[in-house]
Amino acid sequence: MIAALLFAQLALAQPYVVDADTVHDGKVKYRLAGVDAPEVDRKAACPAERQLGDRARIRVRELVDRAATVTVTAGGPEAKPAATEDGWPVDRYHRRLANIAIDGKDLGRLLVTEGLAVRWTGQKHDWCAR
Repeated sequence: MIAALLFAQLALAQPYVVDADTVHDGKVKYRLAGVDAPEVDRKAACPAERQLGDRARIRVRELVDRAATVTVTAGGPEAKPAATEDGWPVDRYHRRLANIAIDGKDLGRLLVTEGLAVRWTGQKHDWCAR
């Protein structure tokens, strides 16, 4: 079952963008795997991080709003040794770690290319040191 899940692609019915690396679909929360995006609102460590986080969130919302399809597959090097009942890897906040595609294009790769996220290195990026 878990092996099948790792390759299963699910289309999101009602994607809602919380921030650049968190998307909800109804009650299910997905965390974009393999990237670190700047925080927004009170979670940001400094004004520069908040501003970039807002830009990144707006960009992801634009992409999702214009998309014909938003799909997810299980993934993520930052998974803790826990999973949902159906074997989906989760992060420490129990969000499903997912590779997210917007009309077939890798969202994480796009955000990194546009300078709105960095590849996950195992620790949070210091957005205030830019």
